[in-house]
Formats: sequence, structure tokens, C-alpha cells
Amino acid sequence: MPKNPIARNPTQVVSDITSRDPTAAWHEDDGNWVFRVGSVIQETNTTGVAYLFKSKDLKHWELVDNRLYTLPGSGIWECIDFYRPDPSSQNYVLKASLFNTQHDVYALGSYDSAAHKFIPDNPELDFFGFESSRYDYGRVYASDSFFEPVKQRHIVLSWVNETDTEELELQRGWSGFLVS
Repeated sequence: MPKNPIARNPTQVVSDITSRDPTAAWHEDDGNWVFRVGSVIQETNTTGVAYLFKSKDLKHWELVDNRLYTLPGSGIWECIDFYRPDPSSQNYVLKASLFNTQHDVYALGSYDSAAHKFIPDNPELDFFGFESSRYDYGRVYASDSFFEPVKQRHIVLSWVNETDTEELELQRGWSGFLVS
């Protein structure tokens, strides 16, 4: 449709296939709507990144100059999740689904809304290289969360990958499932 909101891929991105799973937009204090998308930086093809796009009217989107966060060697990021586990706190969780490993990993930190930057609490022990930063130690992948205001909590929905063969999946007629 000619009037749909469209955000173009950043020129640093390898291809459309590497800009993965845009999130719902949120309204920031500066009056902009912002959404995030995971990807990989073209020059390296191994540096995972979370890009931010902003808009005043939800129709015209522009790429924010600063990247929310990047990490060399982590590969393509999908399903970026970024939230405060406690709405009254200034602590944030940044979660990415790593395409190369099919695991969801996270880091704790803060958010500089003026610079649109995530600042990890402990950058020396960056989250994507350590098993202790995984959301789950099973087959959970491509999770996303939403805030449930009645009980003041985040609910995480996740895809669970199959371990069966493709032939069994085709016989059964389904593959994988969602959990919360």
C-alpha cells in the first residue's frame, strides 16, 4: 500500500534477510516513536547489531545514527527485546536471539535515551559469549516479551525448536510450538 509506514534497511546491512523481526514501537520522552530491529553489520558479516528507527508520526521513519548496541563475533541478531523488568527502575534487559547458535541471550544494563544507547553493567563480561547469559538451556528461541500491567510483570513468549527430522515434522503436520 502506498501509505504504509516503511523503514528502509540501513546501508550497512548485508541484505533484507539480515534485518530481522522488527519490534513494536514505543513512545520516548522526546516525543518520538522508536522501534528496534536486529541485524548484522555488512563490513564484518559477524558483528551483531540492534538498530533503532524513530518517527514523529508513525509514517515516516528514519534510522537513528547511533546503534542501540553491537557485539563483534555474535552474528545475525533476531527478535531484539529491550525492556525494564521493573517499570519503576532504570535497569534494562537487552535480549537478542542469535541466529548462528539458535539461543536467546541477554545482558543487564542501563539506557541513555538521549543517545539511544544501551550500556551494559559489565562490558568486560559481555553477555553473548557466556552460557550463563542464556534465557533458557533447552530449545527456546526467538522469544519476545510484553508488559502485563495488572500484575506488573513481563511475560515472555518463545518459539521452541524441534529436534525431530524434517520427515517426521512433515508427517505430523507441524513443527515447533510457542511457550510462555
